[in-house]
Amino acid sequence: MRDVRKFHPSAMRALASAFDRAAQESDPEWMLSIIAKAAIETLGDKDAAKRPGGLKTGEVDRTIAGYFLVLGDAREMLLLSELGWPPDQHRLRIAIDEGRPGWVVGNAKPLVIPNTDKDGVFTQIISSARMGSSLYAPLIAGEEVLGLITVASQARYTYDARDLELLVVAARYAAGMWMALDGPAFLARQEPGMFLPKDRAG
Repeated sequence: MRDVRKFHPSAMRALASAFDRAAQESDPEWMLSIIAKAAIETLGDKDAAKRPGGLKTGEVDRTIAGYFLVLGDAREMLLLSELGWPPDQHRLRIAIDEGRPGWVVGNAKPLVIPNTDKDGVFTQIISSARMGSSLYAPLIAGEEVLGLITVASQARYTYDARDLELLVVAARYAAGMWMALDGPAFLARQEPGMFLPKDRAG
């Protein structure tokens, strides 16, 4: 297991370095991608997949990240800066109340699900695999919830409350930079892709 005493300092240094790189960017989506990549590399128990019950038969050790940003009509969210998602889900749209992303946006609160098999609200959004452990943190500007960042791994019990604390820090920074780079205007120019089908396995 991870050493609690060492986890936060080393992870914060890695995230701080990513924040510095993100601050040099003028493209809002690329800025978000830098932070998402750092979250993938920094957060989570990297040995979770090796532990009994971490992976089921046929599953592989993989991690994804991305952002769901609330569209102008506040009825849907659009996937941006996705890492590890299938190409056909680029610019994926989901309903504003879809599964756990919908809960996070609706309640303006972060969430960690150590094992998605034990969470009755969790729905499978990525088309290629069901994630076993996931993190979500809202992007907030003032009192407005802009969307959220999510990081998820196939292996169960990859994430815990320590990871969530750091993802909240990353979300706050991402939200501030998003607004500074006029992210809402960028979002308004995007052409949404497919809508998440409701008959998916969940």
